[in-house]
Amino acid sequence: MIPIPRERGPELGDRLEIVAVNDAIGQLADRTPRIAHLRSRSLGILRTSMPFNLDCLGRVYTATPEVLDRSRHDSYAQAVGAAPEKGDGYARPLACFAAVYLLWPVVPQLFSDPEVGLDVEHLLHGEQEFSFERPLAFDEAITPEGVIFQVDRRRGMVFLDFRCEGRDEASEVVARSRSLFIVREAG
Repeated sequence: MIPIPRERGPELGDRLEIVAVNDAIGQLADRTPRIAHLRSRSLGILRTSMPFNLDCLGRVYTATPEVLDRSRHDSYAQAVGAAPEKGDGYARPLACFAAVYLLWPVVPQLFSDPEVGLDVEHLLHGEQEFSFERPLAFDEAITPEGVIFQVDRRRGMVFLDFRCEGRDEASEVVARSRSLFIVREAG
């Protein structure tokens, strides 16, 4: 479980690094039916608008384990233009592919949670960080868990710090992520 701070730390958003988004996930969705289905379901979320609930701090999202599948990995690698380390393929999954497995199952839950009320239509993905405790392997099952770590409302915007952990079959944390979502409130 990701620890939630009891006291407020530095204000979120004091220093923002805007991350450019490429269309690799869209390209992958066009080639991978399962992701295309999730993508279309996620896009439906964009049409909802609910008042944001600042009391959502500590809200947890879990999902079933995701297997780091070699064939989906190869489709992803091709979509992002990655080249295999050796002529016969990849020895282990690309870190960016493993990161998608960490976030993909829980972020749509956050975005569609009526108890949180994110206005995803006005959401900007401000920052993203990933760390891995060890190299991951193909066919390894990773169980993701995400938590709303910190929230703040300032100057008509909501700053939401979302943290995820991925655990292996022994329940050891093998990967972590941090995402900063910034939402301009209507008005």
